[in-house]
Amino acid sequence: MLTNEQIIPGRLYKHRKTGKVVEILQALSWHKLQLKHASGRITVQQSHYFAYDYDLVPEKKTKDSMKNKGLHQYRFRDNPLEKKFAEAWEDSNKHGRTLEYLLAKDSNRPNDEVTDRDREVAATVIQWLGSPVGQGFISDMERVSKE
Repeated sequence: MLTNEQIIPGRLYKHRKTGKVVEILQALSWHKLQLKHASGRITVQQSHYFAYDYDLVPEKKTKDSMKNKGLHQYRFRDNPLEKKFAEAWEDSNKHGRTLEYLLAKDSNRPNDEVTDRDREVAATVIQWLGSPVGQGFISDMERVSKE
C-alpha cells in the first residue's frame, strides 16, 4: 500500500470502493492533491488517507508503446472502438508521418516541428472519434454530406 508521499503525479489511481479512476495532476502539499476525474473535472482533494482509499492503476508495459498517445486511455477497456481509432492513428503516424505533414509550415518538407502537446491533442481528438459521442458526430457529418 502506498503512502501519500509515494503518490506519483501523472499516474492513474482507482478508488477501492467506487472503482472511479482519477489522474493525479500534482501534489500541492503532503496532504493536498490536484485530481483530474474521468469527466475532465479538476478538483483539489485534501486527505491524509488518499493512498489508502486509492490503488495505483498499473501501467501496461508494451514492447512498442505509442508515441502519439491521447488522454484518457483507461477508456479503451470499455470503449474498444476508441482503442482501434488510437491504434490506427499511431500506425498512420509511424509509417506516414501524417501529423508532421498536417502541422508543417511547409507541407512538402516537414522537419520535426511537432511538439509532444501537438501529438497528445491530435491523438485525443482521433481517440474521441471512436467514442460513442465521436461516432455520433461522424454519423451527423455523413448525413449532412448526403443532403
